[in-house]
Amino acid sequence: MEDGQEEVYRMEDGQEKVYRMEDGQEEVYSMEEDGQEGVYSMEEDGQEGVYSM
Repeated sequence: MEDGQEEVYRMEDGQEKVYRMEDGQEEVYSMEEDGQEGVYSMEEDGQEGVYSM
């Protein structure tokens, strides 16, 4: 993934969210409607990421 690239994740409830990530950045998102949190972390090389709900 290149710096500033946007990715769209489709949630189980059908809602789509767009996250713009930068190399090495880790961010935590919370969805108020269901209280779940999503964590997306990128490795420094920008090649690997983990997203979990």
